[in-house]
Amino acid sequence: MPEDFLVLLARVFGIAGVMLLAASAVLGVLLASRAAQRLRLLKGRTFRIHRLLSVLGAGLLLAHPVPAVLAREMTGVSLAAVFVPFAAEKLAFNIAFGALALDILLVVLASSLLIKRLPRKVWRRLHYGAYAVLVLGLYHGLLIPNDFGPAARYAQVDSLAFDKVLVELAIGGVMLASVWRVA
Repeated sequence: MPEDFLVLLARVFGIAGVMLLAASAVLGVLLASRAAQRLRLLKGRTFRIHRLLSVLGAGLLLAHPVPAVLAREMTGVSLAAVFVPFAAEKLAFNIAFGALALDILLVVLASSLLIKRLPRKVWRRLHYGAYAVLVLGLYHGLLIPNDFGPAARYAQVDSLAFDKVLVELAIGGVMLASVWRVA
């Protein structure tokens, strides 16, 4: 399989995962609102949709580094670099944000699997890590250039590229929902 295709596949998995997790986060913020609790939306289909979006988004984000590792010659991403920040051969600083996001995502997923065994306050605090995943994922996605060639370290990142705009819109939606919830 050509490495260009693998890099494209990694990018598609990452963007789709962020979009689904962002939608899940917006839905989660809305579900946590008092209005949703008064309407008893937590027990219906809405909560199941939130969970489905979370599982699909997390699955795509967990699959996201696999093609990048398979295209190691081009990307410089080893299996260790997926989980250990600054372990990548190329763009170590940029990829470190993704590694941190993935590590935190694993903690959030584990807490969600253990929701019935954890005290509610502990689960909620661990679950807030989902916001850190989105913020770190935003930086990771925006800092990675489209070219992994020899000049990648010095490449300009076009923040108005289609893939970058999708990530920016997803995170903007989460931020708006969070501000609405706090206000």
